[in-house]
Amino acid sequence: MKIPHVTLADFRQAFMSHDRNDCFTYAGQEALFDYLEELEDSTETPIELDIVSLCCEFAEYGDIEDVMDDYPSIKN
Repeated sequence: MKIPHVTLADFRQAFMSHDRNDCFTYAGQEALFDYLEELEDSTETPIELDIVSLCCEFAEYGDIEDVMDDYPSIKN
């Protein structure tokens, strides 16, 4: 990620700095970080670290039932 190279620690600190630490669990932050790193590598396109945008674009669910409640069309 931009800002020459963002580490997982930098990523987590950015959530804390933006008072968005409650958007994802510790494990959720790591999973999102890993996903974004893979996306950057596969597309060869740097991703800007925008914590507010990430909190709006991604969500972490506790279980599959919560996902199905938000997306009833996948129940079929």
